[in-house]
Amino acid sequence: MRHRADVNPERLVLLGQSLGGNNVLAAVGHCVGCANMRYADQAGIRAIILDSTFLSYSSIANQMIPGSGYLLDDRYSADRNIASVSPIPVLILHGTADHVIPWQDSEKLYALAREPKQKIFIPDGDHIDAFSGRYANLYRDAMIKFIQTALSAK
Repeated sequence: MRHRADVNPERLVLLGQSLGGNNVLAAVGHCVGCANMRYADQAGIRAIILDSTFLSYSSIANQMIPGSGYLLDDRYSADRNIASVSPIPVLILHGTADHVIPWQDSEKLYALAREPKQKIFIPDGDHIDAFSGRYANLYRDAMIKFIQTALSAK
């Protein structure tokens, strides 16, 4: 993205939905407490939005197939990377009726995140419902305000 002519590389906003939230945090952050991990390039990233992101690969695997989480490497998990993205503002979205990822994972991620951070929990919202036709109008203004504030900072 940074090399596209139609993109200002100093005004990037990243959105990660579900697994994508872990990918965004792994790319922008660094694994706290992990040896031999690289430090990511945060240049130009002004905000991160996480929608229905799970806490860690091992925790979600264990919820699906008990015991399977021991087989997974959590270095790229959201819980290991979220604190390190500060001072980039983070907005966490999650529906409280998510049938795929427990909304409590986002509550835990919010607790691990450093300021600046915001959260929006969508009552009765399902997996990645913040952008669905059902809820987009309700939460669009809050997301736009978050993005505008992040882009106007500095």
